[in-house]
Amino acid sequence: MLTTLLYLSAPLLAAEIDTRSTLQISGVGEVYVAPDEAVLTLGVRAQGDTAASAFDAAAKKMEAVAQALASQVPPERIRTSQLSLQPRYEYDEHTGPRLVGYEASSILEIRVDDPMAAGAVLDATVSAGANEVLGVAWKVEDEDAVRQQALEAAVADARTYAEQVATELGVSLGDPMRISIRTQDTTPPGPVYMERAAQDADIASMPVMSGEQIYRAEVDVTFETTGGAPATPPDVGPELEPEPGA
Repeated sequence: MLTTLLYLSAPLLAAEIDTRSTLQISGVGEVYVAPDEAVLTLGVRAQGDTAASAFDAAAKKMEAVAQALASQVPPERIRTSQLSLQPRYEYDEHTGPRLVGYEASSILEIRVDDPMAAGAVLDATVSAGANEVLGVAWKVEDEDAVRQQALEAAVADARTYAEQVATELGVSLGDPMRISIRTQDTTPPGPVYMERAAQDADIASMPVMSGEQIYRAEVDVTFETTGGAPATPPDVGPELEPEPGA
């Protein structure tokens, strides 16, 4: 019975083969945009003999940082993104871990409307007591429109290339049959994680450069073509004869 099924399915397989001539082309589109906003992630870290003293020390540092920010950034653009309080241990191979105190931290996310002002905000917070800077992110307000521009550029690039290849091959380019899309947003690197002592007032201003955001789209397009040599269907193999008595 099995060989009979194989025998019946072979003609169906041949009938489903697409013999149209096609041309597969890749296209790339990139759009470079200056960011509209900077997002700073920074905060304070403090230690104490007790949980309360560590938390209190961090709170006082953060209060000073908040006061410095009051003249730089509207309050609705500042939010606490992380709070932590954890014990500190010293480890001895003979006695094991020993509790020596606590460490508290508070992290802020600060959205700065003008990317050029990010450096000034960073300096103000560090001078006020911030001793952790975790990074800078850059934002573009209308990202959807920029991604659309990159996609349109990638499709246009694929079609232009396809038309050039079709001309060289002496065939006519038809409608697209299939398309796959890949997109990628690239952010210029911001400052890496660093710590800086609040009491070190004699420090240079930290340069913060936004650069440009890169929005990239890639497409793979399969076009139908006409003219030229006809497509040859692939060999589907010989048909299987049914075994005697099947």
